[in-house]
Amino acid sequence: MVIPGFMSSDSFTQSLRRALALLGYDVYPWNQGTNQGLRDSTCEDLEQRVKEIAHITGRKVSLIGHSLGGIYVRAIAHRQAQYVRQIITLGSPFNASFESQGAETKGGALARAYERMNAGAENDILPRSDMMCFPPPLPSTSVYSRGDGIIGWQHCLDIAGEITENIRVPGSHTAMAHNPLVLYVIAHRLAQPENDWRPLAASASKLRMIEASCACELLPGWQRAERGPY
Repeated sequence: MVIPGFMSSDSFTQSLRRALALLGYDVYPWNQGTNQGLRDSTCEDLEQRVKEIAHITGRKVSLIGHSLGGIYVRAIAHRQAQYVRQIITLGSPFNASFESQGAETKGGALARAYERMNAGAENDILPRSDMMCFPPPLPSTSVYSRGDGIIGWQHCLDIAGEITENIRVPGSHTAMAHNPLVLYVIAHRLAQPENDWRPLAASASKLRMIEASCACELLPGWQRAERGPY
């Protein structure tokens, strides 16, 4: 399942979902309209949907989230770990509050806009929880860019561990869901056997070399890998 970022909807992630569908995966949009912020009720709806997908397919679900969508992804992974295979976040500032993102990027203005739009959600537990700052008990990949331009890239870094990784790519925040390098990373992560997750360990120079290439050509034989929902 792919979850869009703040003020985005499924139309924003359509090209990413189409590319992954062409690679043979069952594609699930988030089906919640425009992502207006972290809401307890929305997270509960998403958790129920993940359970339903896992039940229908008989497989754990891989979750992909762009920006704020990645915060939802991490929350679901913590709260419903038994139904989640792995998570991949794209430019998601999960390890800091909006207030701490600083005024040196556009994140400060974005945070103020977010707070104005979500003034009625101050009693929700999810926005005030620090749960997302800690890795969930399953494989986690955080894709970030130092040229993000909106989110402070330091806030996208996960705690180092055996089943966590941080992968840096060139590009902007809004282009993260349309970046061919990001597609390569996602395809590589999804192609792994379910119980044999290993870090990508790709250098930045290697990622730059494949900038305009097709993920199908970059992963010879990967189409034979076992697929599941995401």
